[in-house]
Amino acid sequence: MINPDKKTKYLIRGIGLLLLLVLIFLGFWFNKKSGAGEAEGLKLTVSKDQILDYQIIQSGNQPAGGVVKYHYVSNQEVPPMFYRGLKEDISKRTSNSLTFLESVTPINDKLQKEKYISRFYSGPTFQKSGNKWYQVETATTTAVSFYRQTKLTVLDHVKEFFGRPVMADTIYSGAGDGSAEKSNSDVWATTHDATTGETVSNDPETTANARSILSILTGNYGIDRAFLPFDTSAIPSDATITNATLTVYTTAADDGLNDTYDYLNVVQTFQASSATLVVGDYQDNGSDNGTEARAKYTPIQVGADPLDLTGFVTGTASSTFTLTATGRGWIKRNGEAQTCGSTAGVTCLGIRQGNDIANITNDSNVMTGITFSTSEETGTAQDPYLAVTYTVAAPSKVVIDGSTIKIDGGTLKID
Repeated sequence: MINPDKKTKYLIRGIGLLLLLVLIFLGFWFNKKSGAGEAEGLKLTVSKDQILDYQIIQSGNQPAGGVVKYHYVSNQEVPPMFYRGLKEDISKRTSNSLTFLESVTPINDKLQKEKYISRFYSGPTFQKSGNKWYQVETATTTAVSFYRQTKLTVLDHVKEFFGRPVMADTIYSGAGDGSAEKSNSDVWATTHDATTGETVSNDPETTANARSILSILTGNYGIDRAFLPFDTSAIPSDATITNATLTVYTTAADDGLNDTYDYLNVVQTFQASSATLVVGDYQDNGSDNGTEARAKYTPIQVGADPLDLTGFVTGTASSTFTLTATGRGWIKRNGEAQTCGSTAGVTCLGIRQGNDIANITNDSNVMTGITFSTSEETGTAQDPYLAVTYTVAAPSKVVIDGSTIKIDGGTLKID
C-alpha cells in the first residue's frame, strides 16, 4: 500500500508532466502559426533558429519602423570546391574564404614552401554545422514583421532549457560593400570634392548592386564610388603575397565617353567601418598617397592595371583587375591594422571611374562605368571576390588524400 505522502508526490509529478506536455504542444502550435498572418513578401525565408544575425535599417523611403536585413543559413550544402583545377583545402575554409594549395617546394630537410591561392568574399558566405558547410544568404523584411515572427514562443523557452539554439542575438552591422553617390550639382568640383554623398547603394531596395560610374546628364554631374572591404585575416601573418586579382560581376555597363578616361581602377578606401557604408564615406574612397583618406586629391593613388570599359558596353560579364605591387601592399594579413575600421586583417578596396580618378570632367551628356553585384546577391556565382596567391614556410610533410604527387624540378604539385 502506497502511503499518502508518496501518493501526493506521484500526483504532483503527474500534474507537472502533464503541464509540460501541454506547454510543448502549445509551443509547437504557436511555432507553426508563426508567420501565418504575414503577407507573402514579408515572411521569413527560414525558421528563426537559422537566422545568424540582423541589422535594423532606417530610411525615409522605407516603411515605418524601418527594414531588417538578416543573414540566414540556407539548406544548400557547400562541399569542397575547385579553382583553377585545384581542390579546396576545406580545413582552411572560413566564413568568407576558400583556400587552395597550389604547390609545395622543399626548402631543406625540415622546411618546405607552400603556395596557396585564397578567394575572399566581401560578406559572410559560409556557415559550418557539424562537419558540413552551408551557404549563407541575405533577405529583408519590415522591422515590425521581423519582430513578430522572431518573438520567443513557449517552445523556444523549452528549447532554451535544453540548450537548443533559438534566435541569433548578434546585431549584424552590414557587409560594408556597396557604393556612395553624389549628384545634383552643375559644378564639377562640388560633386568631385564633396565630403559627403547623398545616397548609398546598400539600402534594402538596391541591396544586391553597387556602382562605379560617372554620369553627366544635361550639365548635372553624378559620381558613384564603390567600396569593397574583405576580411583577409585568414592569410598568415608571415605570408609573402605574390599575386592578387579583384573580380566583380558586371550586371550593366556604359561607355558613353570611349576616350582616355573610360576606364576603372582599384583604390584603397578609408570608410569609417568595414562593416557598414554611410554617405559620409563618399570622400574616403582613395587617397593621394595611400595613408590619408581624401577622395578629392589629384592624382589618386591606384592599385591595379586599369580596366578599359570598351567591350563592356552591353551584356553581363566578370570584370577582373590585376593588382600591382601597390595594390598588393594594401592586402592585410592576420593581425595587421586596416584602414577602414578597427578590426585587424581587413583589406579595404574600392573602384573608381577614370574621370573621377584624374579629376577631369567631360561636358557631354554621357554615362560611363559599371554596375555590379555585391555580397547580398544570392549564392556566390556573382559575389565580388579577391583572389590572393601567397607562400608560407612550413614543416616538411607529405599528405596524400586521394591525389597523386608528381615531382617536377624539385617542386611537388598536387593534382
